Amino acid sequence: MATRRIVALAASLSCALALFGCTGIEEPPELDRQPKQVGTKLDAVDASDLQLPLIVEPLELVEPGWDLGVQHHDDVFLSAGSGDDRLDFSAVDSSGTTLW
Repeated sequence: MATRRIVALAASLSCALALFGCTGIEEPPELDRQPKQVGTKLDAVDASDLQLPLIVEPLELVEPGWDLGVQHHDDVFLSAGSGDDRLDFSAVDSSGTTLW
């Protein structure tokens, strides 16, 4: 009998916590989610202190300022950098041009 009451109390507490967690919260601000085509070239970074493979040495290296892991498809690289409580996604092609 006592275990039945404890189970019932635990179930009612978990339901109360779930309902409390679902209470109304402030709506997030409306964000502009459409990508904007940029087309700007990134500045080359100094790679003199890096040991690069011979195939990469003649190429310019750029730093897009990303904080997350990079995804790629064909010659386009995509990732995000954080700033102002949001993630800013951008895409860069293999020549170092920011696409959006």
